[in-house]
Amino acid sequence: MKVPDATYDAIIAIRDACRTDGIVASDRRWKKLIKLIQATAYLAGEKNSSTGRPAHPGRCFVAGPKDRSKVARIVGRIADPTSAQAQEILDAARELTGKVAGLKGGDRKVYLAEAANALEQFQAQSRKLNTLAKGAGRRAKTVIADVAAEISALHGELGRTVSAGLGIGSAP
Repeated sequence: MKVPDATYDAIIAIRDACRTDGIVASDRRWKKLIKLIQATAYLAGEKNSSTGRPAHPGRCFVAGPKDRSKVARIVGRIADPTSAQAQEILDAARELTGKVAGLKGGDRKVYLAEAANALEQFQAQSRKLNTLAKGAGRRAKTVIADVAAEISALHGELGRTVSAGLGIGSAP
């Protein structure tokens, strides 16, 4: 199984970014990571390996859950930036939903204004996802479709919550 120079470059960039964030793994673990990437590509029937495979580098050498999420973000930015951008959009949508839900018992005008703002932001996020999907690869398109579906569900959930909060309908 060949390991392209781009894969080595990505691994080095990931290692350097991890070190910058205080996450250090031994050289032996980085070498094992290359073997894992090769094995994952082989099992997927590919001719070349890639850091963008589901067998995620962070699981190879990270001790705690806090570090896993840091490494996941680092790997995402370097190995699969399109999927990482889609995930950031989803995280923003989740945060927005939580923010609006937290305002439910407060001032009605503020609640309505924030809900309207959230709905506009969901639409903007959907447009961003559509733009990302145009230039995305097969794996990234799958991630983008999953993110779009979850944002759509959050949009619907927010609509039901706002309706219930205003006494217009009932929440499920």
